[in-house]
This record gives sequence, C-alpha cells and structure tokens, in this order.
Amino acid sequence: MEKQRVKEVKAEAKVEIDKSIEELRKELEILKKRKAEQLKQQKEKVEEESVETIDLDNIEERLDEIEDFLDENIKSTESEEINLTDIATELESIKTQIIPKPEVVIEETPYEKLLKEHTWLEEARYEYMYSAPTKKKNAKDYESWIDEWSKIIYDYARLSVLHVLYLRKLNAEKPFSKLENRDGAIAAIAQKLVEQNIGVWLNKKTKEAIRVYWKTLDEWADEIFDWAKKTNKYDPILTFEIRESGEMFAELPKRDLTRIFKQLEKEDKGEIIKTDTGEITFKISLDY
Repeated sequence: MEKQRVKEVKAEAKVEIDKSIEELRKELEILKKRKAEQLKQQKEKVEEESVETIDLDNIEERLDEIEDFLDENIKSTESEEINLTDIATELESIKTQIIPKPEVVIEETPYEKLLKEHTWLEEARYEYMYSAPTKKKNAKDYESWIDEWSKIIYDYARLSVLHVLYLRKLNAEKPFSKLENRDGAIAAIAQKLVEQNIGVWLNKKTKEAIRVYWKTLDEWADEIFDWAKKTNKYDPILTFEIRESGEMFAELPKRDLTRIFKQLEKEDKGEIIKTDTGEITFKISLDY
C-alpha cells in the first residue's frame, strides 16, 4: 500500500464536503461493517474465474489508516491541522469499491406516472383544461378547474418524491408547460394548496417555491423512527445518514427534520443531542 495514502489523495479527486470529524467517523464505521459483510459474502461464493472479488485486505488497511488518523486528531482544537477533505475523498473512494452499484433501471418519468392516475391530461376532449376559466365571470367553473389542477400538482410532487416545488422549474415540465398563462396559472394552483393546508410558501413575498406536504410530519416521524429501529441506529442519528438512507424521507428539508426530532422527543421516543458543531442529532430510546 502507498505510504500515507490519506494525505496524498490527488487534488482532482477531492469531493466537496461539509462534514465534521464525528460524521466522518460514522461513515468509517459503516464502511468497516460493509467490508466485513463483503468478506463473508466472498467466502460463501463458489470459486469461479468469472467471479470478480474485492481486495479486502487493502480496503481494511486503508480503513485502519483513516481510523488511526482520526483518533490522533479528534482532540485537535485547530481545524486547519486536519484535512477533512482528503479523509472524505478517501472514504468516498472506498465506498465505490465495496458498495455495489445498483442495476440500471429505466424508471418512468413523473409525467408518465401522473398519466396513470390522471388519464385526461392527454385526452383531446379535455384540452380546454389547459386554459383557466375567467374567475369573475365563471366562478364555479374556475373553482372546479383549480381544484382539479391542485390535485395534479399535489400528485406530481408525491409521485416525483419532491418535498419542495420551484414554480419556475414547473414552467418547463409536463403537464404544466401546456398551461396558458403558465406563470399566473401555476402560482394560482400552488396558492390553492396553501389554502388547503397542504402547502406552505417558503417565502411569502417572492412565492418562488412551495413546500408540499403529501405526507404529514407525524407520518414522516413514524417512518424515520421505524427505519432507525429496523436498521439498529441507536447512536445519535446524523443528518447525512438520513440523506444517504435511500428512503423517501432522505431529502426532507432540514427544518422539517428538526421539527420531526422535536416531535419524537415529545413522544419520549428519544432525545435531541447537539454536536460540538451545533448540528442537531437524534438518539432513539432503547426502551420504546
């Protein structure tokens, strides 16, 4: 193995990070467990020339070197002395070697998913739905129109697994790109979600983006708690673990995660713990 590999990672391979030593140690622990799983799997495989194996001895040596480096510097008060970017880059490199890439699956586009639930979007007889009725002259028709489109935008967020919708981006996405007077129409539809208490403007003045609650925070709290119990996450849960969970709650806004942690704490399902860097983490209760 090359000497001092951690300190000699090539500059062009570095990754942009915003992680503390505590988070990096957590990632290190995850990768060491994954390495152990890979070792067990390779021993169980039938020896075939076509079977590609991983150099786990080299992986283990690199992980041990990172662990030693973090142990030596964990108590340092001068962050400049610790090159966390190199550490994160090396961990990312190891991750790509021991965590298999998922098979390429051609997924349906959000619009294709939407069509299955709202077939009228491409039916010629409903072309008139892409033009909003006059609100003052045809109040009843307008309310019917905007109610239907509020379902469309709600389902679009749900089927796309998007928690925040940016109105300017929707402008270019089907089916909203077919609307007449798109800017005004999309803004009016988004406002309808706010009135229905299933949407909140991120900025009431600019109204450029809306948070869509296609699941309540209580529902997300239950899912995060169940996920933590199922995956045995009894150490304080860091934000990056939720981001890398692969679950539908992975991209929840940080503000919502904080509210969810507070809700779980209120239900005595665990406690909120702040790290030295001020990050809010959550430690689930072993007794719940």
